[in-house]
Amino acid sequence: MPKIPVKLQHDTIVEAIFEIRFTSNKTPIADLLPGLLFSHIQKDFPSIERLPVTSLPSEIIQADPNLRYAPQHRLVGNKYSLLIGEHVFAISCPKPYSGWKEFCPTILKLTELLGNTGLISKVERFSLRYVNLIPTGANSDLSAKLKSELRLGSHNLNDKSTQIRTEVLENDLLNVIKVVAGTTIELVTGEKIQGCLFDVDTICQQKLENFWKELPSLLERAHTTEKQIFFGILNDETIKELGPIWN
Repeated sequence: MPKIPVKLQHDTIVEAIFEIRFTSNKTPIADLLPGLLFSHIQKDFPSIERLPVTSLPSEIIQADPNLRYAPQHRLVGNKYSLLIGEHVFAISCPKPYSGWKEFCPTILKLTELLGNTGLISKVERFSLRYVNLIPTGANSDLSAKLKSELRLGSHNLNDKSTQIRTEVLENDLLNVIKVVAGTTIELVTGEKIQGCLFDVDTICQQKLENFWKELPSLLERAHTTEKQIFFGILNDETIKELGPIWN
């Protein structure tokens, strides 16, 4: 297995998201959870926002697969945001990424609070997603940054506005990989950055009867798997440009 850097001096992470999807025997849990959690975390998440989906009837949200896992409330902090819906709980870390040594304990602390509410009947799945933007400048050729050889007949797709979506099973985890060339992203600060979008969503769908107990080890496996995929697709020159730190 190739050696993987601990981190990069020139961080490419635009957003990191941990998400749990669940079922509950209580309704409407999306309205109950923010209040139950707020008393424990109001120092770190001082404000609560209602998201647009709350204006829709509950019957429509439950019936539409695209809305079922949509967050309805956002608790906003200085470094992180909590997203809560009828069947979803997510922790978002936007740029600048806090680093795994801080993000992982934050995930475990907040999910423990979630479990202690007693409102979660079953965890369906969890995922760890990293959205990266690899700087490319004017050159949007994928092969200049990634180990990529894309052709369709006689057409070289590396230098086109190509979008890739594929699913890879690695370490018993489903990894949804998206690559979009020539992308411009606007950050929450209003800053716009251009490059190659590289999104890895690592999903654990195995039986999770002992989820709360097994989460620390499962989370580390998901994080390691995501890093292996990410650095396994970047070419050596790109890794060098991004300033790898090895220990």
